[in-house]
Amino acid sequence: MKVTLDVVEGPHQGRTFAFAEHDTFIVGRARYAHFHLPQKDQYFSRAHFLLEVNPPLCRLMDMASTNGTFVNDEKVSQADLKHNDLIQGGDTVIRVRLEGAGARSTNRMVGDSMADELPADEPPTDEPLADEPKSSEFITGDEISMTADAAVEPTVVGEFSLESADTGSDKAGQFAGYQLVRKLGSGGMGIVYQALRDSDGQTIALKTIKPGVPVSERDAKQFLREASILRDLNHPHIVRFFESGASAGQLYFAMEFVPGHNAGELVKKDGPLPVNRAVGITCQLLQALDYAHGKQFVHRDIKPQNIMVSVQNGKDNVKLADFGLARAYHCTRFSGLTLQGEMGGSVAFLPPEHITHYREAKPSGDLYSAAATLYNLLTGKHVYNFPKVISERVLMILQDKPIPITERDPNIRPGLATVIHRSLARNPEKRFPNARAMRQALLPFAK
Repeated sequence: MKVTLDVVEGPHQGRTFAFAEHDTFIVGRARYAHFHLPQKDQYFSRAHFLLEVNPPLCRLMDMASTNGTFVNDEKVSQADLKHNDLIQGGDTVIRVRLEGAGARSTNRMVGDSMADELPADEPPTDEPLADEPKSSEFITGDEISMTADAAVEPTVVGEFSLESADTGSDKAGQFAGYQLVRKLGSGGMGIVYQALRDSDGQTIALKTIKPGVPVSERDAKQFLREASILRDLNHPHIVRFFESGASAGQLYFAMEFVPGHNAGELVKKDGPLPVNRAVGITCQLLQALDYAHGKQFVHRDIKPQNIMVSVQNGKDNVKLADFGLARAYHCTRFSGLTLQGEMGGSVAFLPPEHITHYREAKPSGDLYSAAATLYNLLTGKHVYNFPKVISERVLMILQDKPIPITERDPNIRPGLATVIHRSLARNPEKRFPNARAMRQALLPFAK
């Protein structure tokens, strides 16, 4: 399956862009735009619209452009695109071709009330994301609330029929070899249960996986294969993986059960954490990342909710959850179209390059998310004051500087603020070179 964009009118007529995998695509005059229209189409904003593609799905989001984005002559703020739809911005018209699947119905939100609040020309930032975007002609292409097409029923062919998948109740269907005890929580990827393993009675955490779109047996097997890297991670600060499989029409992962709370719950319950505790938790997180990055594994979804904290002998013990799952979920068809969900839930911890270079998750992105997490643990707030409109959140991440942490809390020591904001640099090359270096810089503040 493939999604192809043909420029059929305008100064760039004849250009073609093709996507075979999950990816994002920004059109505008900004340097970070994948389809860059410097001055040739004066009616385009710096970031005019964004496409999220996961063949055969394709969703358009207008980026609060001044002159608007149109699909088949209808002004839209968001649209799920179908075969032969025409996208127009300024003098440029792009035809959408969905190959390998039938035409999809179009679901549009018209006339976003806040769409015209931002000017076309935002001041340039002093930290460009990259010299050249990854997209070019003929390119190939995570509390998270993933978005899926509401008109599509979650079923698959073959042995992985998901029609019986849990819809949110505290108990799901039974899983061979396990007895469910209680529901622990839920997120964009699925639901987590406390369970007992039949073979030895051990308490484990069992996570079910909920596809965002209909998937085939082949998709399910690919997802399990991608997520199998969990077996290769053995570290005291990473939640241990036991096994994965399919039972009662659902995919599942059996993992170590960690008593206690996640770091987000600690902040919600007690407010901002003391500096030494917040930094100590982050230093243990960075030990886990240093180990995993050394094995060429990137987490991609670092946030307080994925940091499990238990108290042992009066000291915090940290374990990082969901290692490998976010990468497998986002980089296969399982996720469907997820960017709007990320903007709604995990936006505060999302590095800019996960928008502009969706498939190229690197260790530096985890360092940004770790710094955004520490910022939240210390202040109870996020690195930006995010507006309600999703497109404006995207623009804020791409173009604005984080709010100085000392404005959130003047008592934060300047040295600690410097470490945090270096790690939040928009340009990944300006962050710490690795997790170990970032941890060494933080250690003096953990005492």
